[in-house]
Amino acid sequence: MNQKIKLFKIHTLVDITNTNVTSGGGLERNQQRNWETFLQVLSLRTQLHNISGPELLANVHPTKFGLGFNHRNAHNVWVMEFVLEFDGVFGTPEDPFCILAEDFEKVPIITGLTETIKIDPPVFMTDTWDKNIVFTRV
Repeated sequence: MNQKIKLFKIHTLVDITNTNVTSGGGLERNQQRNWETFLQVLSLRTQLHNISGPELLANVHPTKFGLGFNHRNAHNVWVMEFVLEFDGVFGTPEDPFCILAEDFEKVPIITGLTETIKIDPPVFMTDTWDKNIVFTRV
């Protein structure tokens, strides 16, 4: 079987900081909860490899990454990368992320963490002018 390694990148305005805090409450536990939710949705259809991040990019313009046009000022953006062995897992040749976008659409998140934008309702949004997560193939 001929495998093709593909690198993917995700940018989000949702605080998905990986704190490794898995008990109790508070800021770091809630950041970890968002990270866990994020990884669970990503892993619904395939096994991720070589996960890097999430890395916080502070004070950047979200539209630079294709995030919603409603987000015109500089904000915190989290970015992570991962590798897949096969192409086409998350969509079609015409829209390589249509399935992944459906998987993430309206998945609940915890807000009031270190994000610098109001996310209301508190969910991942993939296809509106208020988009808070985008997917790219590198």
